[in-house]
Amino acid sequence: MTRSAALVAINCTCCGAGLDVLGGGRVEVHICPYCGSTLNAQDNYKLLGQHDRKRQTTTPIEIGMRCHLHGVDYTVIGLIEQYERWAGQSALWVDFQLYSPTHGYVWLTLENDHLTLSRRVRTSRMLTPAEVERAPAQPRLKFRGMWFKYYETSTSEAIYVAGEFSYRPQIADRVTTVTVVAARAALHFSRTGQEDEVEISTYVTPAEANDAFGTDLGLRPSGVHPEQPLRKGPNHDFLRRLWLCGAGLCLLLALLLSGGRGSTVLNTTYAVNDLPVEVPFAIATANQLVEIELSGPVNNSWADFDMEVTGPEDDPLFGIGRGIEYYTGSDKDGRWSEGNRTARVRFRPETPGTHALFLDLSEAGNWPATTPGTPIREVSLTVREGLTSGSWALRSGLFFVALFALMIARQVLHHARRWQGCDWTDED
Repeated sequence: MTRSAALVAINCTCCGAGLDVLGGGRVEVHICPYCGSTLNAQDNYKLLGQHDRKRQTTTPIEIGMRCHLHGVDYTVIGLIEQYERWAGQSALWVDFQLYSPTHGYVWLTLENDHLTLSRRVRTSRMLTPAEVERAPAQPRLKFRGMWFKYYETSTSEAIYVAGEFSYRPQIADRVTTVTVVAARAALHFSRTGQEDEVEISTYVTPAEANDAFGTDLGLRPSGVHPEQPLRKGPNHDFLRRLWLCGAGLCLLLALLLSGGRGSTVLNTTYAVNDLPVEVPFAIATANQLVEIELSGPVNNSWADFDMEVTGPEDDPLFGIGRGIEYYTGSDKDGRWSEGNRTARVRFRPETPGTHALFLDLSEAGNWPATTPGTPIREVSLTVREGLTSGSWALRSGLFFVALFALMIARQVLHHARRWQGCDWTDED
């Protein structure tokens, strides 16, 4: 016997309460939310059974509400509150059965203010808890072009039911579900008694839910749901490519510019005993990078030098100190060395012409201090002009790298939070 499609309301045949008929001709039972009676929707709503109504469930989604999800109009026709306990922990969630005259029956699940939409699918693949237990590695499977990876096995129990359903749910019904998760969806392999079902589910954001129901449901999700995709801005992929390409180009430019050594305008060597000296050098072009390089044969010793540079008009440009040092030795790990026998100063002269460098040794010493001998005997001086510097390009490249790294770190963190509830453990 099939229920009349014109029927829009009934009175509960047990308590007489008025009940809306919302779910279409394939509804099997209607469970009265007032007295807990299970009525046979296919046989004049005859009483099939009754359960205790002491427990009540309050949710922002109620039976009779309408929504428009993924381009389909649905009506909420029933709800089941599920309870799960494991390892001293517990969880509660509500499964809402939704009905569409054109797309049939689907489920909307609310847990910790997270929403997912599920529908039955046909597949020859059934992943069972026993198969998961026997698997040597975390199970993976491909469905509709997506790769899914095992997430968890759960056993839940129905503790509250109300409304219309396309099957016969009962209080204390237990269902065992194996869940596998992909990037933007999940598959659920469920077994109730001897009946197997496979459902695919996708995440519904609070904004999408509010738009679908046409009201603010007040959902404030906590944490990250395993089916929740990373929230991306409209230009996410473009910016990721931009930052990666920008980093590559800037770093390549920095490498190319750093190779420009310019032209040598002075290259000479002085005995340390002849210092201080004043050395003239000619600069042909203004506002280009000039480098002054000092080097000396220090060995287990150090030397500090004072330098002053004046311009063509004998105007002081700057004064600065630079040191060179080099040490060697050996220990239980072998030979070692540290320090640098070269020191550099760079500046940009504002005018061309003959400049002058005043150079003097400020102090020097051996290491250890008791080592005999002169710390340094001579110092070489080289001046180059027209150098190119890739420092600005390097800084820009590192900035782009940091932006790209932050984006990748956000994705990695989101992925880790999605999978933190996975119950798979690799055995040694």
